Amino acid sequence: MIEEEVLLPAQRFDVRDFALVAVVTNTAKPKALLIDPEKQPHTVKKGDLIGNRNGVLVDIRRNEIEILQFDSLNASERVVMKLHPELAAGLHIELK
Repeated sequence: MIEEEVLLPAQRFDVRDFALVAVVTNTAKPKALLIDPEKQPHTVKKGDLIGNRNGVLVDIRRNEIEILQFDSLNASERVVMKLHPELAAGLHIELK
């Protein structure tokens, strides 16, 4: 029997389809808030899986995050997402 891989909600889209709308860095465990193309929020931290290309959040900085993702040949690509807090306007977001 072949088991299907269960994807987390943050793994359903390409990382470039997310918007980075908030970053909290003045804590021992920095977090970032992403909004997916369906306007759903995702709170992420370093080490979390993001995107549909086996992406891993490798760094959270004051105005950006960095994701390392891999293609089908296992070649890596670094993606830097810049902060765009204005994209959260009008959304009701509850942080957990």
